Amino acid sequence: MNSFAKVALTGGILLLIFGSVAGFSSFNELEENEKNISDYISEADNNITKTFTDADGQGSAGWYIMIQGKYLDENNDDRNDACENMTFSVTDGEGTNVTEESAQFDCYMDDEIWNDEWADPIKDDDWIVVAYVCATIDENTGYDCSIGETYAISSNKNMKLYDADARSIEVGEIVVRGVFQAGGASFLGCCLLLVGGIAALTMGRPEQNVVYQQSNGSFVVDPTETHMSQPVLEQQHESYVPPTQGGLTPPSGGL
Repeated sequence: MNSFAKVALTGGILLLIFGSVAGFSSFNELEENEKNISDYISEADNNITKTFTDADGQGSAGWYIMIQGKYLDENNDDRNDACENMTFSVTDGEGTNVTEESAQFDCYMDDEIWNDEWADPIKDDDWIVVAYVCATIDENTGYDCSIGETYAISSNKNMKLYDADARSIEVGEIVVRGVFQAGGASFLGCCLLLVGGIAALTMGRPEQNVVYQQSNGSFVVDPTETHMSQPVLEQQHESYVPPTQGGLTPPSGGL
């Protein structure tokens, strides 16, 4: 196997190993992020103040407002029973009520349209999602929040705020990093293995020329020497008679 093929095959194997390690590392990061999801949830309070940002410039996934309760609709009005008699409002830094423009408070329980349980970051923890604030990532939803503006969220019930945008950005970074590292390294590794395999099959050791040397009237094969051409031996016809040596032949009877 020639040197190029060895280098290509070795490099391909190393890149595949690196890609596998990078993919496994990203998977572990996602699992760790899932375990630490509570880091994106605020302490319970009746009043929560939050400044709106858009770190990636792609719109915000917003903030989810949660209260204590369960996803139940025993009176069949398509709303969580825990939302009964609950007040909810959002005001901007100037004290203007912007609940209609910046938030949605419906406590949905209609499985055919939307169910707030689908958005719950932690299932079965006795805290349920009841409202959304500044979820501007989808322009069709009509949320209107200004970057850098501070919003005060108030209710007559204790609330927790889940920062869905902050978590979505971090998860996105982990996925993109994992795809670029693992996918890119694996792709290049496969390419190098393919090139190295082809090189190993097609670029073998060069053949040596066989040279014929004449010595004492005979030809000897010397495989260690190289020459531009090889001599061609002509076969003599059976009727060929060699010429007489040494000049004239004296008469057989003498002088």
